[in-house]
Amino acid sequence: MSKVNDLRSDEVPSDGKTPRLNVINHIQEQIKDCEGPTVGEGIVAAIQTLRAAAGERGAREIDSVFLKPEMTQYYRRPLDDLDAHKAVAVEEVAYWVAEHKKKETGGTRSAVAFSVQDRVQLQHGFGTLNEFSKTLDPWSTRYGPGSGYPQGIQ
Repeated sequence: MSKVNDLRSDEVPSDGKTPRLNVINHIQEQIKDCEGPTVGEGIVAAIQTLRAAAGERGAREIDSVFLKPEMTQYYRRPLDDLDAHKAVAVEEVAYWVAEHKKKETGGTRSAVAFSVQDRVQLQHGFGTLNEFSKTLDPWSTRYGPGSGYPQGIQ
């Protein structure tokens, strides 16, 4: 819980930027024609939950990582492709380590506390939970687990 509190105490991105929302919308666009659960769905579900807990606080410019064109190949892979999850997590951890060195904040402390393997497990786990929720309620495909936010909101 202290990691969430650290994140909530961090700064909101300047100029009304919404890096987490940008990532959510971008990945959803990249995977909209994919069949079956994807790595991207797991990432979106994890970020939606993070956004529900902290909004955009501490997000900095994380969208610069997820919006790289070369990342799309990983988003489109099947949810159980742990190598694809790892490729994304490696990029994300590198970003947060660099940001933490530039200017340490509650958000960067929270971000660097999660290893590549932690992120792989979280992304896969949130994707699995999201898939399970679809079996319970077909309308739930519009929502990420625990987020309470429709996907692609503004």
